[in-house]
Amino acid sequence: MTETYLILAMAAVVLAVAALLLRKREGFMPAVIILVALAAPFLSNQGFRPREVVEGTFAYLDVAMWMLMGGLLVALLYQNGTFEYLLNKCLNRKLSNQLKLMGLLFWIGVPGMLTGSALASAATTGVLAARMLKRRGLPRAKAVEIAAAGSFLGMVLPPLCAPAMLMVLGRAGSYNPSFEGYFVPLLAAGLPALIVYGLTCGQRLLGEMGHDTQEAPIDNAACLLPLAVVFVLVIAHNFLFMYLPFLGYPVIYLIGFLLAAVIAPRRVNPLTAALDEPQTVLLPAALMFAAGSLNEVFWLTGVTGNLSTIFVQAPDLWLFIIPVAAIFVLARVFGQPFGWALAALAPTIINGAGYQLSPLRLMAAGIILAAASYRSLLGTATIPSAIHARLEGDEESLALPVASCVPVMIVVILSLVIALVPLDMLMI
Repeated sequence: MTETYLILAMAAVVLAVAALLLRKREGFMPAVIILVALAAPFLSNQGFRPREVVEGTFAYLDVAMWMLMGGLLVALLYQNGTFEYLLNKCLNRKLSNQLKLMGLLFWIGVPGMLTGSALASAATTGVLAARMLKRRGLPRAKAVEIAAAGSFLGMVLPPLCAPAMLMVLGRAGSYNPSFEGYFVPLLAAGLPALIVYGLTCGQRLLGEMGHDTQEAPIDNAACLLPLAVVFVLVIAHNFLFMYLPFLGYPVIYLIGFLLAAVIAPRRVNPLTAALDEPQTVLLPAALMFAAGSLNEVFWLTGVTGNLSTIFVQAPDLWLFIIPVAAIFVLARVFGQPFGWALAALAPTIINGAGYQLSPLRLMAAGIILAAASYRSLLGTATIPSAIHARLEGDEESLALPVASCVPVMIVVILSLVIALVPLDMLMI
């Protein structure tokens, strides 16, 4: 047990210090987590164990491929003007502010839905929408709030949610190591938040919006065909899998990519687009691999087994509430990479010593980890700060009102309900 505490202390101190030092350079954190995974076996007298570090990444290989292929599709749709067309059409429609905000949130969130990464939305549709809203007279704070809310909800809405995949696959010993069957649970967590936020904040956010001072250059409805095909195939993949050939997300996204390369409102080189933009999903994918390596090393060194023994008699409710609360607070203090590193242990603790608990608890834990990315306590990167940094202007800081957290609070509450109430029938 002494070795267990020593390894945990080393990992906590190194990761916490690195997280604070690398607050503005979080891309280095996966390497730090890997270094911790390489150092841990030395503390248990097992020496250099690169095999486990490599093997641990395989749990996330499939979903990382989903995210990367989704990132390629999103990059092409962004550069060829498809997202610009969609957002302009949404803003120019004569709808109530409430319905218009719902539409904006949905279209901003599409890259996050396809990749599971909020950064994919923040760096593409989020920034694009914020610029359009500013041109229509909205203050910077309101434009960033809308873009950030859409990016966050896109990460939560189906089919993919990277933090949820991180948690679910982190306990692959319990469940089939694949993120399938979570479409409806993710929809139940994200869609009500989108609707309520649109109804309650539509007038506040869009009430003073005027007309665009710049004529929209794109008007080609045919560009929607690739995205429509992808949506249909994703729905079929999740609900008609017994009647149709299995394609999988990489093939579905590849079909969309090829169609978008041919049917586009703006001609771009698809290979250039594929190389320019997928970095929006590289960080979450790298963090997944790093957390998987640390997870495998914790099993090797006995850390996971010893903790399971300690908590074997603990009530299931506390095994969920305490780890999830710790993840949420620590991720807000030290940043998302630190919270993702906790996935090396959290899934096993949440699931207890047995295998009987619902995987929806792990999905809910991942969504709550995602919620911590909306605001920070020590200046670590957040979704609003990512959008704010990409907008033109010289403002150094931006304070969003408490009301901007409405979708996050609703998602957290719904996630807790999904986790604590038997709702396994939502999984298809």
